[in-house]
Amino acid sequence: MSCDASAARRRRYRSDLSDTAWARIARFIVPDHPRGGRPCPPERWREYLYAILYVLRTGCAWRHLPHDFSVSWSAAHKNFLRWCRAGTWAKVLTAVRGEVRTRSGRRRRPTAAVVDSSSVKASPVAGPRGFDGAKKVDGIKRHVLVDSAGILVTAVVTEANV
Repeated sequence: MSCDASAARRRRYRSDLSDTAWARIARFIVPDHPRGGRPCPPERWREYLYAILYVLRTGCAWRHLPHDFSVSWSAAHKNFLRWCRAGTWAKVLTAVRGEVRTRSGRRRRPTAAVVDSSSVKASPVAGPRGFDGAKKVDGIKRHVLVDSAGILVTAVVTEANV
């Protein structure tokens, strides 16, 4: 079964991107050259991205990815980790933020920013966590930096006691 046939049969989810949005970020997702073996068609990379977006949007476990995706959960997870390590998500964020700022008549790169943080409870099986004495919360702290238009610049998660 080809990628095209299975992707065409899969029902659309609310987490799927429009064709315009995919065209904007495909250059970051689809590699220029294969790493060995035969090249993977762009539709396959799009399906990997859709699987990742589905997991992020719904909060389901990777293994609970619906079976109508034409890619396996393990392949989608592997590509998610690969793109995290390569800084792909930061490149996409920078490009999209620049386009939004330019469209609204601003400079492509922000010159001012606002930072905020919030402490939230973490599950018992979560990774590193700490106790925020001021908020009386045992968990993590989310730090968010946005530009003056409210567009995300970066986000960092630390232990709550930071």
